[in-house]
Amino acid sequence: MDGARLLDLAIRTRLASLGPPLIADSFAGGGGASTGIEMALGRGPDIAINHTPKALALHAANHPETPHLTAKKEG
Repeated sequence: MDGARLLDLAIRTRLASLGPPLIADSFAGGGGASTGIEMALGRGPDIAINHTPKALALHAANHPETPHLTAKKEG
């Protein structure tokens, strides 16, 4: 699934359920922020985003349940 469709699916899922807000881990790498989010809120992020495929691969190894999106770095 391409990144735009994955993000759209995550947003629609949250809006349809009127559940908690969408949580995104931007610049996802090793997964420390995602672990902190999970410890603080009792649930991990809904999506992890980074412009580097290697960083997302590492995040996916540590947080396989999180959808991952590669985004282009502008500038």
